[in-house]
Amino acid sequence: MIIVIISMANADMITVTAMTIMTTTTIIMDMSPSKRMKPITNTIMNNIIKFFKEYLLPAACRYITCIVLLFIGLGVLYSCNSGNDTAITDLKVGTDSDPKGFAGIAMPVTAKVKGDKDIKEIELAISPKSGSGWNFSQRYRDGLAGQKSADFKEAIPIPMDAKVGDYHLKIKVIYADLTEVESTVDFNISVDSSIPLASKLEVGINADGTDLHLESQLSAAKTIKSVTISIIGDSWSKEYPFEKASMVGKLEYNFHEHLKVADVPKGRYEVVLQVKDQQDRTFETRGSFEKK
Repeated sequence: MIIVIISMANADMITVTAMTIMTTTTIIMDMSPSKRMKPITNTIMNNIIKFFKEYLLPAACRYITCIVLLFIGLGVLYSCNSGNDTAITDLKVGTDSDPKGFAGIAMPVTAKVKGDKDIKEIELAISPKSGSGWNFSQRYRDGLAGQKSADFKEAIPIPMDAKVGDYHLKIKVIYADLTEVESTVDFNISVDSSIPLASKLEVGINADGTDLHLESQLSAAKTIKSVTISIIGDSWSKEYPFEKASMVGKLEYNFHEHLKVADVPKGRYEVVLQVKDQQDRTFETRGSFEKK
């Protein structure tokens, strides 16, 4: 397109130049020797005005039009290219093509971020499409800040008491220059009665800090496969697996255990109970304690 426009402009200028030479030559050659010696100011001016109106002005207009079209074309070309500089693609909620999550289960959210600018952070926000319901908002920087492209992968914990219904998820990429790009997706939260469940984890430590009491009511429609207890602290963590014959294969089970924690350093700890069913689907419940 640009080459055609320039060619048109050049053709007009060549035409104008040729016309100028031909008109001037005609004016002079048409005069007799005697007339050439007379004042020719009026004749020349009239021809110049005629030439300006009939040839130069239209050619100039066409030339200016070509220049304007050239800049418009360049502007469109630039905007198209710059629009592809940053983008969020392949935004996906859940584990299949139908975007959905389940109360009490972590929901995977994935997306691809590409561009030519440094990422500052990524913000994720979830809200009900209408009325009241569960809300979630989180900013992510670790492993993302300073990158130009990234694969965003997070498991969003949906609380057990999350209201079922339709929700709206928005992911926003904020760049170092504070420009933003975002993408959205709607999804549904429901209750999956076939997943394993566990009641709120009851946690208690005895007075001398050597025995940790744990209790939770478990259920699994596909029957229980195993339980893992994780004690997590700032400087000390440990996992305790349980696969008792009295528990494995049961639809329901009252998990009641005591752990020896004399070797656990003083401090605050989070305790996570994860129950797994025979299809390797999991559910977590949490509690905490402080060893003094």
